[in-house]
Amino acid sequence: MMQQPATRHTLLSELEWRVMPPLVLDQAKLYMREESPVAYVSWAKLSDAVAKRYAEAPHQLATADWQSGEQIWIVDLCAPFGGAQEVMKGLQAEVFAGQVIHQLYLGVDGKPKAVAWPAV
Repeated sequence: MMQQPATRHTLLSELEWRVMPPLVLDQAKLYMREESPVAYVSWAKLSDAVAKRYAEAPHQLATADWQSGEQIWIVDLCAPFGGAQEVMKGLQAEVFAGQVIHQLYLGVDGKPKAVAWPAV
């Protein structure tokens, strides 16, 4: 996470809401190459109301938010050595086939923007 521009300045205190819930709820995946981690992704299943709130600053989720609805939102996708597109394609085909996937990304102005990836 420290090598990704979007999460480089993440505070250690954010791990409580950003990393622990998806691990406990089985809404995260760690990608390995041999014995080394190469990518990490976490997602939330948000209600319409929570998704609307999450899309606006400060872009945080409470523990109950992580499984509040049916909208799939990628919270973190960290691939410091490349391969983020492959991870996303795998998620679309294997984990979330037939579902729209939402994600916040940093726009050219440096501010988070919401994007929806079409169902595959």
